[in-house]
Amino acid sequence: MIHLLEKIESARLVLRPLDIGDAGDIQRLAGDFEIARWAENVPHPYEDGEAEKFIDHSAERYRRHEAYTFAIIESGSGVFTGTIDLRLEGQNKGDGEIGYWIGREFQGKGYATEATKSLLAFAVDHLELERINANVLEDNAASINVLKKCGMRFKGREKLQRAGSDEPVTSERYAVFAKDIRRHD
Repeated sequence: MIHLLEKIESARLVLRPLDIGDAGDIQRLAGDFEIARWAENVPHPYEDGEAEKFIDHSAERYRRHEAYTFAIIESGSGVFTGTIDLRLEGQNKGDGEIGYWIGREFQGKGYATEATKSLLAFAVDHLELERINANVLEDNAASINVLKKCGMRFKGREKLQRAGSDEPVTSERYAVFAKDIRRHD
């Protein structure tokens, strides 16, 4: 079992556990419909108090080693840009599932790719996971591109029912094995 981490650093980013001071940034950035429409678990509208609940729930899952949710912070400025997580609960032993969102004003800078590569390395080096999965809506070309840049490969499609919607959506499943992560660092 790993110890709780203070942070993961990359060239331009710091990934650190969420804290209550992130609530305003989370509500502002994730509350943008263009973020919520692509994220399976981001509500819209993002009501007052939801970010605090998300942070508390994330902290509890982190302590129990069920999921590791990090704030994505610009190294130089200290600006909050989004979140990324690695979920272990509900996965096969040795598997994890990654998910992320980046605020619209920070998209197109390669932050999602950099954060994902950092979290994949953490998953292999510290959690000794063998396979990391990701789900993405089939028409989310930007996130599909991120996953491919990180060495993830297409594994199939499935229909999902999104919370608060009667319309099913098609999700694509991607995965990468630990042995293949090192080649993409």
